Amino acid sequence: MSPIQKTTLDFVTLYFEEHGISPPIRTIASHLGHRHPGHAHKIVSSLAEYGYLKKLPDKTGKYEPATLAGLAAIPTERLRAELAKRERDNG
Repeated sequence: MSPIQKTTLDFVTLYFEEHGISPPIRTIASHLGHRHPGHAHKIVSSLAEYGYLKKLPDKTGKYEPATLAGLAAIPTERLRAELAKRERDNG
């Protein structure tokens, strides 16, 4: 995880704990010192892709921090299949 991803994840997690919702992308961008949300959106998307954030199913573009309990609920075979896919793609 890059330092900017770590900073973003820490901010989203703290914001979520304090407010019960994820911060808007513009708020994340502002926290990171960016005027436009595009870079923040890329970082949040990459955190979701790697499983650190979970996209909420309501299609609002909101995320929540992934929890160990949530990760534990993913079937082992699905995790193995994803690891195998990533190994093939990056290998």
